[in-house]
Amino acid sequence: MSKPIDKTAFFKALELELSNAASPATSLRERLSEAKRDLAPFFENPARLTEALNVGALTYEHAFLRARASSPRYAATVSRLLAEFREARDKDSGSFYRFWANRMAITDQAIKNTACVVTLQNNKTDLEFSVLVKSYFRDVGDLLEGSLQPLLRLRLEVWELLGRRRSGAPTVKSMTFGTVVDELLSDPLSEENYRPLPHRISASQWRNIAHHNSYNVTGTQVTCSYGAHTHQKEVRLSLDELVSTFLSLSDVFYAHKVAVKFFGVDNLMELTPHAPAVTVSNYSHNTLLAYGLVGAGFTVEYAEQSSGLWSLVLIDRQGRNRRDSKSALQDAIYSYLLFVNPMEFRVVVQSQSEVFRFGFVGSLARKDQPLPANFSGDVLSVEESFQLGDRKASE
Repeated sequence: MSKPIDKTAFFKALELELSNAASPATSLRERLSEAKRDLAPFFENPARLTEALNVGALTYEHAFLRARASSPRYAATVSRLLAEFREARDKDSGSFYRFWANRMAITDQAIKNTACVVTLQNNKTDLEFSVLVKSYFRDVGDLLEGSLQPLLRLRLEVWELLGRRRSGAPTVKSMTFGTVVDELLSDPLSEENYRPLPHRISASQWRNIAHHNSYNVTGTQVTCSYGAHTHQKEVRLSLDELVSTFLSLSDVFYAHKVAVKFFGVDNLMELTPHAPAVTVSNYSHNTLLAYGLVGAGFTVEYAEQSSGLWSLVLIDRQGRNRRDSKSALQDAIYSYLLFVNPMEFRVVVQSQSEVFRFGFVGSLARKDQPLPANFSGDVLSVEESFQLGDRKASE
């Protein structure tokens, strides 16, 4: 068995994201119904949406849009990008699907890069102020360079397919990050996304500030220098203003990521013949488990992973009895088991004044038997294909 890895900080960060979405749904059925209702306006094919939700996909995307409901521009950005993708597809579907499949490796790498950045974001509260500022710049620099930039290049390439670029424009591949952003700013909806308020410094300039360390820390203020060497500009920000800007840029990336994910799911059947085999990262597996637990009403106090085993300490926020906690736990890990099957769990659940211990091997079928012939991957109908039994944690 491999050396155990403490995943507690990672799970708590994802728990915070989901709690910010403030979903009132409690049961699994309610959560799926809510997600289907909220996401339906973004989909052309309701069947694809239903299938994706039933196998645990789109959990983060739904939480992201719910959490940003007070800022309609993110949903508007997703809709705008989807409209561009669909227009280019409808112009020449065969060519566009091949184009999209050829860009999958790039977009997947952009998304995985964000996962790497997240794993570096440990607790920053004990850092000296100048080191804290440097850590934020490191994070946003990696995010802009390795994650947002590839998706902005993808968007500009879609514009090219639509004939929206001027005659004689340079190839997207030959352009700098700055010139890509400048051209995309011709879209009115891009202004606040790529040059966030209140300072209206472009995403590419923030990347340059981060990578070139073009900032100074004096007391609790950060002074950033940007622009051409002959016409340097300066802006002074508090830490809160700096972090707010960086969070806005992060949300812009995620809005693009959501649009790319929605288009891929919505056109899955048409893209499949053109796309290479897709592997799901360990980060994505862990995210499914974390979101499943939090969405089922648990707070994760401790999470440790080793080869073939999860050790979890959970608080049941709904104060359920043993039977109902067990049922909720079954719901919570189902989506994870679609990709990692089987897996052993040792779980301690604190519910009000009681403590329950569950030890089990979660699987979608017995190890020595194939999945049932009628198994359809429906998250609402798992009793015949899922085994969850109690045993002593020491066994």
